[in-house]
Amino acid sequence: MDPETLERLMLDDALGALAEDVRALVMDRVAASGAAAQAGAYRRTVEAARAALGPRRRETLPPLPTPRLRREAARRRRRRLTGRVAALAACLVLGLGIGYLAFSRAAATAPAPAPVRVAQGGPLIPAVPAADSAGAGGAGGFWSSQRLVERAVAAGSQEAVRVTWVSPVQNPRIGG
Repeated sequence: MDPETLERLMLDDALGALAEDVRALVMDRVAASGAAAQAGAYRRTVEAARAALGPRRRETLPPLPTPRLRREAARRRRRRLTGRVAALAACLVLGLGIGYLAFSRAAATAPAPAPVRVAQGGPLIPAVPAADSAGAGGAGGFWSSQRLVERAVAAGSQEAVRVTWVSPVQNPRIGG
């Protein structure tokens, strides 16, 4: 055992931090090395320090205020939830407001295409709009083939184009 380790163990013994069996081994080693005077000096120093500090007294702590802590935690949870709900509501209001501003002007200024009736094998013939289709955005709805025809008519395609499709394996012939 080196002298530094023995010195630390003598200090631990003077402070009363060693178990009895370890203390007996350290004292045997101290007696064999001739460091008993140094161990006695450590003991006297520790006793003088304890006498200067006075007797140890235990102070009791006040009880933990658990009801108040629980109320505070519940209040923090309510604030956090309220903040999140308010943030979601603000996002919803902003989104609806921006959508209203963006799409209400576009719908008011866009011209409605005139509905048409397609005769099979003949030219495009404008149709008379039905009374029940005025509020539905066209006669067939948004994804109907009639709406696609209406867009083609509005784009200026007034000529009928003949498409001949002989087989599903071959490409269709346009024109002749």
